[in-house]
Amino acid sequence: MSEVPKGFSRDLATLLLFCEQQDRIDPPVERSHYSEVYEKIVYYTNQKNRDYIVCNDGFRFSCQASENHYCSPKKNGLPAKDYKLWEIGYPSKPDHVILPYIEDGDIDATKSVYPYVPTDAVIDLIVKHGGLKCQ
Repeated sequence: MSEVPKGFSRDLATLLLFCEQQDRIDPPVERSHYSEVYEKIVYYTNQKNRDYIVCNDGFRFSCQASENHYCSPKKNGLPAKDYKLWEIGYPSKPDHVILPYIEDGDIDATKSVYPYVPTDAVIDLIVKHGGLKCQ
């Protein structure tokens, strides 16, 4: 498993599992020999949305990060551990862990986007729902 970044959630095992799962779906990109313009063209045509996060109790949600999502940093192809804020979307049911981040004006919590959710809140949400369901 990879090194644990400082300042992250107290449940480090869940954090590492989450990062490894996200990196399998959208692997980090080596950028050393591509121009920024070429990289953007290639990434936009090949950009993958990560699969839904599925928890052991059946709770599901979308968790995305790229320059096109409400996340930080707004960059493509980073390892999951490098993102500090995530775009959450479309949870299978409302949850108070992420409700403070709901987009303004959204009424249905299950059909909403939650911009700039901190990694700690994402991990707390996963832990609350029994951890990641390994697929």
